[in-house]
Amino acid sequence: MKVSDGVRRTLPRRPRPHRWLCAILLLSTLKLQGCFGTPDPWTYSITPTGETLIATTPVIYLQQVHFGTDDGRFVALHQQNGTEQWIHKTGGRIRSSPTVFENILYFGSDDGYLYALNARGGKEMWRFQANGSVSSTPTVNDRLNRLFFGADNGVMYGLHIQAGQLEWSYQTGGPISSSVAMSQNIRQDQIYFGSDDGFVYALRESDGLLMWRFDTSGPVRTTAAVDHDLVLVGSGSGKFYGIQERGGVEVWHFDAKAAIYTSAAVHRGFVFFGCDNGMMYALQETTGEKVWEYNSFSQIRSSIAPAIDAGLIYFGTEQGILYALSDLTGEKAWEFISGGPIQAAAVWYYSMIYFGSDKMYRISSKGRLE
Repeated sequence: MKVSDGVRRTLPRRPRPHRWLCAILLLSTLKLQGCFGTPDPWTYSITPTGETLIATTPVIYLQQVHFGTDDGRFVALHQQNGTEQWIHKTGGRIRSSPTVFENILYFGSDDGYLYALNARGGKEMWRFQANGSVSSTPTVNDRLNRLFFGADNGVMYGLHIQAGQLEWSYQTGGPISSSVAMSQNIRQDQIYFGSDDGFVYALRESDGLLMWRFDTSGPVRTTAAVDHDLVLVGSGSGKFYGIQERGGVEVWHFDAKAAIYTSAAVHRGFVFFGCDNGMMYALQETTGEKVWEYNSFSQIRSSIAPAIDAGLIYFGTEQGILYALSDLTGEKAWEFISGGPIQAAAVWYYSMIYFGSDKMYRISSKGRLE
């Protein structure tokens, strides 16, 4: 090459990289794109025709998606591509969404058992006979090594989590499909749940002693949200309540004028819930004052899923539509139409949304399957 002094100089040649090194670099780039790029959506059907409903909220753990189905199968799929990893068959419909703790998955079945499976491979560790269908989601208290769940025989159970042995039980006056909510105040030492007998119960965690109960005049099949020393829960009577943790005294109530069978979610100072008349509500959690409402024109039985840092809430309807609304205004961001009713909460995980209906869906955070 020529330089300014007019002398021609030859620069040393740059060595060519070996072909195998180029191949490694290319593969590494593609692998990184798969890890950090936009993940691909997918669907998974239990049957080719999609006739088996998936009405449980999935748990994502060990890069697997875990959920139960109406034909009694508990399924683990690969998170990235939706392929089957393992299946565990029970003797009844599964409407109990799973809980995971220290590599063990816990869920119930209509066959009357609560199951504990190893998340690595699905090996059954133990099962507990509840003498009634189990549709409530188990709740874990790791401080006490306890697992709480209710059954259709009206009994709330407290088990030792490692061995599955009964520690205590409490009989209510109706079937329990409500899951347990725990106090955020460790000094309260209380769990909260509802029953079809119309009461919200507060029991002492350690021994199941009744602390108080609150009459809602309608079946309570939803899981309460607990925040700011309030138990926030809806009832089949059409009223949504804010109840003091200490003593069980009503602080406020909101009359939705339609049965409430969706579990509430608390996010950014609001409490969200849906009703059988298709209305979705956002209330101020401390006062019960209505902030906004949205009419989906279809029965809402799925619980609410807030997307942390995305400013959206997600819920599904019996018409099979998954909605994404602004948590501040209730304005619709998008909707996604599935092939069946949506009866359990969606899960927002790393910019992807997972939910069950006629299939298990993984869609983008923009509500797209393509």
